[in-house]
Amino acid sequence: GNLNMHKVLVEYGNGEKDNINVKHNFKKGSVSRVLDLEGSNRVIKDITFWYYTKNSSRQKATVTVFGLK
Repeated sequence: GNLNMHKVLVEYGNGEKDNINVKHNFKKGSVSRVLDLEGSNRVIKDITFWYYTKNSSRQKATVTVFGLK
């Protein structure tokens, strides 16, 4: 389903956090831009997404996260 993303909060193993404003409407099957996280040797502990999936088809969206080292 479609997804309206507001922001992404990335928490690292050392306790630091990045609050990333996305504010984008994603259509089914679309992808986001690459989010380049600053710093080196970062270990991601948690990712929190703020979004809603209200749409006429009543399909829920699936969010998939890929990472490169």
